[in-house]
Parts: sequence; structure tokens; C-alpha cells
Amino acid sequence: MAHLQNLTVDQISQAVTGAVDKQTPITVTIRTGKSWNSFYSRFLATDDSHLLILPPTGDQGDVCDLTVADRVGVSFKFGHYKHVFSATVVGRAEHTGDDGQGVEVVQLVGPSRMQRLQRRAFQRVAVPDESLVRAAFWVGGSEVEPTGRQDEASVWTGTVGDISAGGFQMNCHNYTGPSFQVGELVGVRLMFGVGGETCFVDGQFRHAETHGEQTQMGFQFVGLGHSRQGRAALQLISAKVAEFQRASNPRRQAS
Repeated sequence: MAHLQNLTVDQISQAVTGAVDKQTPITVTIRTGKSWNSFYSRFLATDDSHLLILPPTGDQGDVCDLTVADRVGVSFKFGHYKHVFSATVVGRAEHTGDDGQGVEVVQLVGPSRMQRLQRRAFQRVAVPDESLVRAAFWVGGSEVEPTGRQDEASVWTGTVGDISAGGFQMNCHNYTGPSFQVGELVGVRLMFGVGGETCFVDGQFRHAETHGEQTQMGFQFVGLGHSRQGRAALQLISAKVAEFQRASNPRRQAS
């Protein structure tokens, strides 16, 4: 099975029905300008061809101000998989729950396309000694990579120590770049092997620790389920994670 699997119409229906029945929590991502923001909600019900969700809120309880025609990324865990799809906001409505109480909901167009990924792909795995993964990053999103010799100083590189479908940690030697704020958006280029596959992703800075000449930096991937390019990157990253997992556990590979 492909690491990132495209679901059939029946599989999409089964996943949506099961998630709605359990009122499964979801993560909603939306891009505003040059930044990605993640909010949290849950499925409540379906209405004709619409999905009804609670108004998404942030970590501090701030409400996401979604408007008609906004495109959002949606992800949720169901069974042994993480499911991702893109959706369009239809509007807001009033929904009467089983207890007879009315609650405001956000209406989304039901997905016609959905992918799923085994949840273990989000487990961090160390890059094996015999493999090489390099990363380059810069301020802003993946589409604004600096080019030309005059811009080389604004791109920082290092080697990736561990990686998952959710993010990675890298080591930079003699890092002289800026002090990023947690959540700040960066563009990332991941290069697997020498002359191997390459992908571009958006990332958010999470942490940094300096020990002597080495600075370890952590980044979280954002928006991978939001576009075709992002899903292609997710496919490649999850395949490499599975490859590294097999390398670190040859007994499982042989079984």
C-alpha cells in the first residue's frame, strides 16, 4: 500500500461517517498571508453534502474567523490512520444537537478527495548512519527561496538528525542566523541522499539549543495536506520515514 493512500469514494464515506458518529476531534489549518495557523474543532454532524464542525479555536481559545469560500486543510485521526483533505467553507449555521440545544456550526463542503497515512509515520525516527538527509531553510514560505549568490547568506543549512511526517530536527554548524520566534514561518528544502529526491515544504520553528559549535533546531511541517505539492512532499517524507524505520529494525523487515 502506498504510504499516502488516495481513498475511494466509498472509503471517504466510511471515514467521514465513522468520524462524525464519534464526533472526532480535527485540526483545521488556514493560510493567512505568509503564515499558517492551526485551530482545533470536532465533527458534529452532516447536512446534505456539508460537514458541520464546531467553530475552530486556537490554543488560547481564540476563534478562527472563517468566511465563505475560505479554503482550509482538515486532518483527523481515525482507526490506525491520519486522514487529510482540503475543504471550502460554505458559511455558518445553527445546529440542533441530540439534547435539543442549538449550537453555532461552520459548514464545509464534504470532501471528494481524501488521503490517509499510517499514524506510525508520525513517530520520529533517527536518520540511519549510512543515510544522509540535508535541510536548508529561510525566512518565509517555501515559495520564496532566496536565489543568487547575494542571497546565500539568508539560507541556512544543516544535517537532519531525526524526522517524521510531522517535523524534523537538524544540526547546524556555527549557526549565525536570526533568533526565530516559536511558530515563525520558514521555507524548507529537504534533500535525501546525494543527488536524491528533494522536496519543498513550509515549516514552523519550534526550538533551538546550542552546544559549542553545534545548534540543534526543531521544525514542524505545516500545510502538507493543503495542496498537491504539499501532499507530494508528505508522500516522499512518509516513504523515507518508513525506509528509516525498516533500517533501524531489520528484524521487523525480515519478518
